[in-house]
Amino acid sequence: MYKLYVKFTCLFFFIPFLARSNDFEWFNIKSKEYERINLNSRVLERKNHKGVWLKIEKLTFSNINLRDMPKSCMSRKFNFSGKYLFSVPGTSQVYILDKKSKSFTRIDETFYRGYNFNALQFIRNDTIFSLGGNGFWLTNNILTFFDFQTKEWSLVGNEHVKPLFGITSENAGLMKNKNEIISIVNTEEHLSNSSKLFELYLFNLNTRRWLKKGNINHSVFENLGLDSYNFILLDDLLLFNDPLQGYFADPQKNEIFKYTGTKKNFFNSNSKIYCENGWAYSVTQNNSKQFESTITDSLKLEDIKKNAVSIGKLYNSVQTGNSELFIYSIIGLIAVIILLKPLWRFYNSDIRLNKLFTQKYQKKLPKGGRLFIMHFKENGLENYLTTDELSNLLNNNKKAYDTQRQYRSHFICTMNDFFLENAEIKSAILRISLEDDKRFIKYGLKQEAIEFALKNNLI
Repeated sequence: MYKLYVKFTCLFFFIPFLARSNDFEWFNIKSKEYERINLNSRVLERKNHKGVWLKIEKLTFSNINLRDMPKSCMSRKFNFSGKYLFSVPGTSQVYILDKKSKSFTRIDETFYRGYNFNALQFIRNDTIFSLGGNGFWLTNNILTFFDFQTKEWSLVGNEHVKPLFGITSENAGLMKNKNEIISIVNTEEHLSNSSKLFELYLFNLNTRRWLKKGNINHSVFENLGLDSYNFILLDDLLLFNDPLQGYFADPQKNEIFKYTGTKKNFFNSNSKIYCENGWAYSVTQNNSKQFESTITDSLKLEDIKKNAVSIGKLYNSVQTGNSELFIYSIIGLIAVIILLKPLWRFYNSDIRLNKLFTQKYQKKLPKGGRLFIMHFKENGLENYLTTDELSNLLNNNKKAYDTQRQYRSHFICTMNDFFLENAEIKSAILRISLEDDKRFIKYGLKQEAIEFALKNNLI
């Protein structure tokens, strides 16, 4: 009886591990086959057209603990410097697959977060960014990037808080060859107005500002038989996929189209659509009693556009945009005149001109900076701050845990930027992993940063 109990106990503990769903699976457009990393056997595999997984090669796992991987979160794959980079939204985990060295490595040093499930993630300038996502019963529009030096995600400040209802990968995408993200979001009226209004926004990654393009009436989607405004971005086309019926929008032309070409089954509810190098690929899984098969078809995006008919407008333009631009232009012109006036008056006076430009650094430290530096001035550089102590110093220790993390990240970024810009000190704030648990960090300050602060009377 005791042996039987032990067997059932072991089975109970091992079932979750054995039943783990594979998070690292993707479609290889070149080979027209699905590939995956089998986490249990540590093997790179491919699925043939009969639905059978075949071994490609054995992989070496580095810095990976399978217990840290959630069972239900799907990873996102990106091509990165000749390798595959994987991010697992909601966890902050980042992995790299190097086929040449046959290695699979976790490169981040974060631990489970849980605030950005289903976030829009993308590569820009060899950096992976994450925008929005949901968690803790909220959908947000927080923009972060993965820092390969600190091996952590850092906050990027948004200059404008709108849209108010957050972003997910289902309703947003990065426009091709542009520094803009396009998104369809719920408006405030959606909470109280039964007509269900939505807004079309563009987010400029350079200025980090949201620009409203117009309003969308939900009846547009209802008339087309669409259940939501979710879409897949095919370069600059919004392909609506709930359900997938061949309806797409061109936001530059402000029109919705219906594909009417010869490939009638290209867009169907059982297909997954992928896009690369101006081509769209439709992948359909067919299950039969004998085997599972994969059917792949392809279309040029230009052919999709040519073989389509216009259905109507996507959105109603914002009428106030031009008047606002005119007002801002007038204000800007006045500001330029005011700024140029003293320069013109002082043109022949080097002494007076120098007064305008001699300030090489900001006199004011970022919020919380003075207290942070004073801690190390009074207690010594070896007295590092824990995360809790830093939150107390920044006076946000009563906020939600993830909010505290965002405040700390923003503080560290602004302090490092301050010293880099004004004193050419790189990474002025030190991040040191605890010896007994590498997941936790303590914070320090470089000696030259304190010297610069004292020399310039910043504390």
